[in-house]
Amino acid sequence: MKKLLLIIFLIYFVSVNSQTISGGSPVQLTYNVNLTNYQDDLFHVIVDVEGLSSENDIYNLPATVPGTYSNLNFGRFVKSFKAYDKDGNELQTEKTSTNQWRIADVDKLARLDYDIEDTFDTEIEDNKVIPMAGTGINNEFIVLNTFAVMGYFEGLQTIPVKVKLDFKSDWTVGTSLTMDENGYYTAETYDHLSDNPIFMGELTTASTTVNDIKVGVYVYAPDTTINADIIMGFAEDLLQSSSEFIGYSPVTHYNFLMCFLERPIFLERSLLKRKILYDLSSRLSCID
Repeated sequence: MKKLLLIIFLIYFVSVNSQTISGGSPVQLTYNVNLTNYQDDLFHVIVDVEGLSSENDIYNLPATVPGTYSNLNFGRFVKSFKAYDKDGNELQTEKTSTNQWRIADVDKLARLDYDIEDTFDTEIEDNKVIPMAGTGINNEFIVLNTFAVMGYFEGLQTIPVKVKLDFKSDWTVGTSLTMDENGYYTAETYDHLSDNPIFMGELTTASTTVNDIKVGVYVYAPDTTINADIIMGFAEDLLQSSSEFIGYSPVTHYNFLMCFLERPIFLERSLLKRKILYDLSSRLSCID
């Protein structure tokens, strides 16, 4: 049976500095993403925040991301958007463009609450998001490109952020984000967060070490004959040969996140119009 390779991500970390507001107090920002109600194909996002100033009154979702040449405009997938102070009073918001919302009295802001649609099953026909830059919600897996769901406040792309995910407890998660002792994924900046997609579901996994590089493979496939061990078996000789050719370890951690879908399913969801096989790949860099 012919299969379509939907997604391959090469994941990396970036080291950056934290940021404070003009008064010297650090801004605190945590994304909470509820993924338990996957039947509605919506990511339910709560952004807990404190310490903003008037300079940070715009919340942005990306118009485009590195590795693509299209205007993706993730703001068009937002279905609702509300802001609240610490007492639960709603603050006025205004959508000023496709990807931007202005929040009144932003210094009082304690929480944003919005729903955003997954791009795999969207009814929006114009300017389709390419699969490796999109998001998918299914009862067996979830593809979460962080930049497609989580935005940033104006002027605050360089502050540390935390992410809490609420999902099925028996699922496996593949990502290069680090989790702290309280169960929060952490990123040094929004750009760092954006460079680390998250893949979760009924996945198979495999790992190996190439020189000093820890290599992981996370795979979803409806056909159980396709699994992480099979992929690693194909890849290991190539990885070892590449290591010998390069002669040193340019990265310390290297993950493959792969989602295989049957061609009829992929076509049925209008994600691909032509019957061709894509080999999709994206970013690679190194960490300290």
